[in-house]
Amino acid sequence: MLELCIEEICREFDIQQPMWFSLHERDFAGYGRVTFRADAFIEEIEFDAFEIELIKEEKKKKR
Repeated sequence: MLELCIEEICREFDIQQPMWFSLHERDFAGYGRVTFRADAFIEEIEFDAFEIELIKEEKKKKR
């Protein structure tokens, strides 16, 4: 699911998809957040970093 989300975000912003390294896996698993810097992209990028954070929706309480 995460991979599909990254693909969609990259397509929407017209940027190349970053490479996923073990460091990214650990960061995402531990913090729900990952930062891709220039070394995660094959081509040169025009921004400093690409960051993704998992935001969990709060469940509504039933009344």
